[in-house]
Amino acid sequence: MNLFGFTFVRISGPSMEPVLEDGNFALFHRPLFRACKVEQGDIVLVDHPDLGLIVKRAREIAADGAVALEGISPVSTPAAMLGSVAPRQVRGLLVKSWAQ
Repeated sequence: MNLFGFTFVRISGPSMEPVLEDGNFALFHRPLFRACKVEQGDIVLVDHPDLGLIVKRAREIAADGAVALEGISPVSTPAAMLGSVAPRQVRGLLVKSWAQ
């Protein structure tokens, strides 16, 4: 659900444990008229070109703004396979999460 730059999602899978656990709810924010200012370590909601809408941690930010992604859990898809996404593919930064 997306409303006024906020997106509410339910976490599915263990790739972001222990920060976000399977079944948790998370609220993400994206400014309405500009790209998100992502910093290394931010938890981001991303429209990934191969995987669809996913939640990952920003591993690194390139000079051109591309965001390299990683999961937190050892069972996550390897960072090399996730690759990087363009800034416009970042749909929001984590604001708050709740247990199910």
